[in-house]
Amino acid sequence: RIADADAVPLDELLVDAQTREGVQAAIARCEPDEQAMIAAIYFRGQSMHEHAAATGVHVSTVSRRHARALRKLAEWLKEAPP
Repeated sequence: RIADADAVPLDELLVDAQTREGVQAAIARCEPDEQAMIAAIYFRGQSMHEHAAATGVHVSTVSRRHARALRKLAEWLKEAPP
């Protein structure tokens, strides 16, 4: 059988799945409002301005909370086993 030139190697698929699971686990550790913000911005495509308007929070507050959440996620992902 001829290999599919567009096929993604299995090891890459496994790494992608592990990365996705690690990110999901890290997001689950966030506070509910941080989880909602991450979902709005990264999964639903809202801008920070749109999220601020939707939640009634000033955009500078959303920006600070976003930066803090990303720092926490980065730290938790560093702690995760490979």
